[in-house]
Amino acid sequence: MDTIGIHGIITIHEIPEWTDEELAYWWSRMSDEAKAQRQVKEPVHNLLTNTGVNLFLANNSKASQGSMFPWSQILSVGNGAFTGASRELIAVSGDGFASGSRKVPASDSQIGFQSTLVFNFGTGDAVGTWTNAGLYGYKTSTAQDATTTAGTGALMTIAAYPFVKGSVAYAVQYVLTLQN
Repeated sequence: MDTIGIHGIITIHEIPEWTDEELAYWWSRMSDEAKAQRQVKEPVHNLLTNTGVNLFLANNSKASQGSMFPWSQILSVGNGAFTGASRELIAVSGDGFASGSRKVPASDSQIGFQSTLVFNFGTGDAVGTWTNAGLYGYKTSTAQDATTTAGTGALMTIAAYPFVKGSVAYAVQYVLTLQN
């Protein structure tokens, strides 16, 4: 029996202080080699939470797009105590710890079995020690959308993400690959 899975990889790259529009423009034109030269941390793998698995499966059984819910509206980085990723987690530890610690994608693309989201963290955003990161989406027809306000939405993915961010601009690239 073949299995299908979603594999997520998070990387962080130092960039100039760009607006979201500038990041979207330049990121799509940069070669993989140029991105690799700007990489400042080894890639980190994510884990889908129970909510993320359930929403992914529910979206695949909907009769119309109008009945589907967004899966990755916000990336949150947290600074709380984090002992490890588990499917049961419902929030990023330390969610909303600083200004700019929750971001909407500056750009997104889908090619084949891969979806790439890029998030722009400017020099003043989420300054401090990060411990974990996760994608938030919309849980059910009665839950609210994920926004840049802490505590909104439902946690879809989680990853240990130890990183110390100073006053430097970074692009966080989150690649989700569907494997079968």
